[in-house]
Amino acid sequence: MDRRVRDERDDQNASDNGQNLAAIRRGTLFVGFAGALWEMPLWGPFAFFSRGGLRGAAAGRRVKHGAPGPRRNGHGRLGRLELPDLLQQCREKVSRLAFRRAFSEKVRAGALRVLDDLSLPEAKTRLFAGLLASLEIERPVLVVVDRLEPNVALAARNLPGVDLVRAADVNTAQLLRFPSVLLTRAGLQAVLDRLSKAGGGAE
Repeated sequence: MDRRVRDERDDQNASDNGQNLAAIRRGTLFVGFAGALWEMPLWGPFAFFSRGGLRGAAAGRRVKHGAPGPRRNGHGRLGRLELPDLLQQCREKVSRLAFRRAFSEKVRAGALRVLDDLSLPEAKTRLFAGLLASLEIERPVLVVVDRLEPNVALAARNLPGVDLVRAADVNTAQLLRFPSVLLTRAGLQAVLDRLSKAGGGAE
């Protein structure tokens, strides 16, 4: 009997001790929280929202701990390569490779003819047609020059199957569309300069 009473008394004491410990913990948390509020400035509770919430807190931690952020160049702009810039660079690179390949194919096929110079005394279509006939060049033909002479440009404008273009403006589609290409020597040099600037000469 005494042992049973003693056991019940021990259980009651343990229960009381557990309740007291829980109360002490709650009181400690409350006192700590109250102390923090007492030492915090009046605007402190609103700082979390005014600084961007979790996003601002994450940025603060990144700066505090020295985590690397986006690099900036000397003008204060972001030096990081953005996706649209990367896509544009890829398109330009593919375009240059296609132009080099098309020009190389014309060289291999023997479809290029080179003139020392291309000039006409008058802006007459028949004069340009006679020049092509004397060179035994059949139309359609792509004519590439370094600069457009007024008489040549006007004479070639109304001639079917002839496309006159500057070397700086000729593109891959034109090289593929025309079976024959007539270049002036200066125009050929300008095309070769384009190929060398693009990262390599003609194959």
